[in-house]
Amino acid sequence: MQSAWEDRVAEIRYLWRESFLEDEVPPFRCPTCGRGNLNTIENGLTAIRPQYAAPEDGGYSPDEDWGRFTLVLKCGVRTCGEIVLVVGAYQAEEVHKPNGIFAERRLRPTSMYPGPSLCEMPDNTPEPVREALQQSFTLFWADLGATANKLRVAAERVLNDKGVKQYNRTGKRVPLTFAKRIELYAQTNAGHKEVLNALRWVGNHGSHSGEVARDDVLTAFELMQSALQDLYGSHYKKDLARRGRDLVARRGKPKRIRG
Repeated sequence: MQSAWEDRVAEIRYLWRESFLEDEVPPFRCPTCGRGNLNTIENGLTAIRPQYAAPEDGGYSPDEDWGRFTLVLKCGVRTCGEIVLVVGAYQAEEVHKPNGIFAERRLRPTSMYPGPSLCEMPDNTPEPVREALQQSFTLFWADLGATANKLRVAAERVLNDKGVKQYNRTGKRVPLTFAKRIELYAQTNAGHKEVLNALRWVGNHGSHSGEVARDDVLTAFELMQSALQDLYGSHYKKDLARRGRDLVARRGKPKRIRG
């Protein structure tokens, strides 16, 4: 079901940070209904410290309080009530608040199932494309390289849906490369070339080296959402085409920070 939210989901970067405090769980939107926020259920957080990590003197220090956690989130829409399970590692830290200094757990998810949506999918999005993207939402918390690769798969399935040929039919039946298929599609749909190439490069880099920047993956989700809106929904975003060109120029490699 298409969400009523109009913003690009991945653009809201604070939702997708690597870690957050236990009382500051981001308001992820429901992956099923797309309308409600996911809220922590009562007593939904369980944090366990391994026995071997417990201090020998029995005392307590935030630096020594670390372990694993599970968290149960529930969609706030009464008629939906989807449940999302979060698993990961935690580390306690001192948090300064107006009324004092407290020890709180910082949660670092390594899995969310089903994964909250990182891009909106119009109602007319083909099922094979939708399936690949839903898989990428779950992978995001575990493996950014695999996430980038799954985004590339979704982009290739868009070309399948648009009837772009997959094989060279002259002589021996040889699969066409994704790059070649993009060129064929661009002959009649040039406006999507940069976006598709950006998704191709990010996916390639994630597959071959496994090293892909979190911000680039989020930008790739923005690009995908924009393309889906244009192809199966409403409109195309020119500013994301520019960011797509930047990813193409870097061939999916992370930006080098000079200092």
